[in-house]
Amino acid sequence: MKSLVRKLRALRRDEEGAETVEWVIVVAVLVVAIVGGLSFLGTSANNALSNIGAYVSGATGGLGGGGTP
Repeated sequence: MKSLVRKLRALRRDEEGAETVEWVIVVAVLVVAIVGGLSFLGTSANNALSNIGAYVSGATGGLGGGGTP
């Protein structure tokens, strides 16, 4: 039991471990921000392309091609 207490005290004094935890937190926050940004960008791009498709379809009178003549 004393060995465990000594190890915990040594770990508490170790600053390198604290720095590692801080960097892990920074990286995790960055990953969440990047994923959220890409999700928003994907949704925006999808909406823009849908609007363009609707405009083109409306300008051609709904002649989208394809299908049987």
